[in-house]
Amino acid sequence: MPITRNLCMYKCDRDGKTEVLDETSSQAGRWRTYSFTRANQTTSDVLLCPDCADKYVQTLAAADTIFDTFMGNIRIEAGKHAEDIRPTHIPETEE
Repeated sequence: MPITRNLCMYKCDRDGKTEVLDETSSQAGRWRTYSFTRANQTTSDVLLCPDCADKYVQTLAAADTIFDTFMGNIRIEAGKHAEDIRPTHIPETEE
């Protein structure tokens, strides 16, 4: 009887490629799950094979350039989340 412990089927949400891999293998570690938010604020999660993940990273790099241009090339700190970016409270002063 074949041993199937730790085996998982991976299916790419972009090109439909499938692989059955040991989930602890280095090959399985090359598959990536990405979560993204569309302009209409809906969020999606996708599983991408190594080839599609590489293409997605290239697409993100192009989007980063467009966003930087939109923001006037002001860099947003890496890892800063929307809840950390709030208007600065200005204390009230008396006249």
